[in-house]
Amino acid sequence: DKECTGFVLNVLVVAPAEDEEEVVVDENAPEAVKLLLRKKAEESIDEQYAVGWHRDATLGLKPGADAAPPLAHRVSVLYVAVPEATGGELCLRNADRPPWRSERGVIDREVAPKQNRLAVFRGDAEHAVRRVTNVTKADASFPKGHRVSLVLEQYRVPPGL
Repeated sequence: DKECTGFVLNVLVVAPAEDEEEVVVDENAPEAVKLLLRKKAEESIDEQYAVGWHRDATLGLKPGADAAPPLAHRVSVLYVAVPEATGGELCLRNADRPPWRSERGVIDREVAPKQNRLAVFRGDAEHAVRRVTNVTKADASFPKGHRVSLVLEQYRVPPGL
C-alpha cells in the first residue's frame, strides 16, 4: 500500500504443543463439579491457540493520553516453514466484529499454513493462530516441527505521530 509509512516485520515461530485431554462433563456429577468442568472446557477454547486473539498495534507509537495506538492497516503473513501436522491455521474474524470477549468461538475465515503461501488481511481484523500438534514430518531447517512465518504489519501513520 503506497499510503503506508510505518512497518513492523516479525518472525513468528510456533512450537508444536503437547495434546491435552478433552474435558468431559459427567452429567451425574454434583452441580458444583459440573460448573467447574464447564468453566474449564470454556477456557480451553482459548487454549487451542498458540497465539491468542488480537489486533496488531505494535508500531510503538504513543499517540496521546486519550487515543489508542494505531492499528495496522494491512498485515501480510508469509509461511516459511510448515511441518506436516495438525493445526497452525491463521484464524480471522471480520474487522467489523466487536472484540473477542463477546464473540467467543466465532471464526469467519481460516488460512491453512502452506510453505511459501502469502496471506494478506486487514490489520484491524482480529486474528489468532491455532496450536500445532501431531507433527508427522518437519521442515529440514526446523527439525522439531516448528511453524515459521514472516509477519509484515503495515501502518498508515497519521501526521504528527
